Amino acid sequence: MIGPGFLPVIPPRKPGSEFAEAIRTLRTAVIPSGQDAHRRTILVTSGISGEGKTTVAANLAMALGHREKVLLIDADLRRSSVGDKFGLPSDAPGLSSLVAGTAEESLCIHHLKDLGIDVMPAGVAPLNPPDLLASRRFAVALNALRGRYARIVVDSAPAQTLSDALILSQLCDAVVFVVRSKVSPLPLAQMAIKELRQVGAPLIGAVLNQCDGRGGAC
Repeated sequence: MIGPGFLPVIPPRKPGSEFAEAIRTLRTAVIPSGQDAHRRTILVTSGISGEGKTTVAANLAMALGHREKVLLIDADLRRSSVGDKFGLPSDAPGLSSLVAGTAEESLCIHHLKDLGIDVMPAGVAPLNPPDLLASRRFAVALNALRGRYARIVVDSAPAQTLSDALILSQLCDAVVFVVRSKVSPLPLAQMAIKELRQVGAPLIGAVLNQCDGRGGAC
């Protein structure tokens, strides 16, 4: 449970803050003791847009980056926002560029020294995102990246309205589902989770976002 507000993209530098504690709790829940070797690629998705999945993915990546080499991939090829949130140019090469072969991997990965992580933005929006994500070239690229990073966090399009998350879930070791408190329609969230389970997605839990955990209703 994370709240009461949306997570900032860059966390405050106060290790004892409520925010920092929430992020550490999430990190521990996602990568519990003894699971380090198994949950290498972590997909973050939601039922619909506007639930805070991108900020959860970004902050989880940064929390993991305090301990190991981490790559954050923006695989939301329809409404990408990771690059913008980290101040990367709108035309920066990224995932679509790598898979299409229009840019070398070294140009598609942007190192954020101050934050301790690497970021691969979405790149130019492809005409058909599901085809790109289901392609052999994408699977090969992701597998190659797995060999160079201790952890990869993947930000996906919402699972309820699009097939992208269902495709990506087949290639990742764990799926985290984000729900926005008092905003996300429960039936839609339940349907998205059902669809993920139907394709055998490794769903490990959910994040309740924008929830007041100090006694207020969520």
